[in-house]
Amino acid sequence: SEKVERLEREALTLKKVTDATFPMQEAITEERGRRESMLGHLRDEQDQMDELRNKPDAQFKHDLITRMVGATKDIKLETSVRVAAEQQFVASLESYTKALQEGLRMVNKQVDEEGVRQ
Repeated sequence: SEKVERLEREALTLKKVTDATFPMQEAITEERGRRESMLGHLRDEQDQMDELRNKPDAQFKHDLITRMVGATKDIKLETSVRVAAEQQFVASLESYTKALQEGLRMVNKQVDEEGVRQ
């Protein structure tokens, strides 16, 4: 019958198309695998290049932070030394002022006593 013949022709055509496209599908799958492999290698190379490029940056940052920490410690030390020196200066000034006041009291007392004697 005509319907059976048509179905047989369609099945034969489908088989021919499938047979013709199978090698192409295999080639596409193979090419996809090669490209993915190549991309993987390229990514690895790029990662290595990034690491090499970032290494000096990381070293620079580390050195900069080390210097900043050192400078901060030096500033704190200098500040504490200056504060101690200022406190010592103030204490010396207070001691000198007290001694001067005591000396003036003694002079005034002596002047008062001599004034009373006369």
